Amino acid sequence: MGDILYTKDKSVLLKYPPQKKATSYNVSSDVKQIAGNAFGDCANLQEVVVPDGVTGLGERVFANCVSLSKVTLSNQIKEVPERTFENCKCLLEVVLAEETSKIGNYCFTGCSSLLQLELPNTVSEFGRGAFFGCAALSSFEVPQKVTIIPAECFFECESLNDIVLNDGVKEIGDSAFQGAKNMESIIVPASVEKVGYSVFLNCDNLMVYGCTDVAKNAAQES
Repeated sequence: MGDILYTKDKSVLLKYPPQKKATSYNVSSDVKQIAGNAFGDCANLQEVVVPDGVTGLGERVFANCVSLSKVTLSNQIKEVPERTFENCKCLLEVVLAEETSKIGNYCFTGCSSLLQLELPNTVSEFGRGAFFGCAALSSFEVPQKVTIIPAECFFECESLNDIVLNDGVKEIGDSAFQGAKNMESIIVPASVEKVGYSVFLNCDNLMVYGCTDVAKNAAQES
């Protein structure tokens, strides 16, 4: 398996050499786990396929892969860990498992080319800052099972202008939409019970509709 580093039994991919010139890579079918930062700083990789035999990822697996444009994840990976795609500036497409349940903290932070992301309806949890700095993200539909929009979730998503919150959302965290300056309207469902500080700060053209008094107050404060 060349200069790629594995555990002795080849079940864990520990490190893919950042200096490799290859632009695409299919993870071996022998691999069951991919260690944290395994593909970190691989500047030449443009596409990676993680086969269905892989059951888990460590944190920051693809961090700073600045040329990476497409990743297909194993259908057995239910949770996408913290900072998995941090600063993948060319990322355009991620194929997630059909039963994905969680998007980790700052998972897509700095993915500045990501235009859209289709999440399965099984997703029930976003981590803090999950889409922080996704500057090209223009539309987003929050899955029905998500009840909390955490702090900084869409912070500085400058192109976001079409966001759909489901009727089960109960809480919107601090600075959740701060700096999403292209947003012109948002419908906040009546289910929302708690809204943090600076939720809509620097959303200068935003009109908030259909919301509870607590959300209205947050909009006025911002």
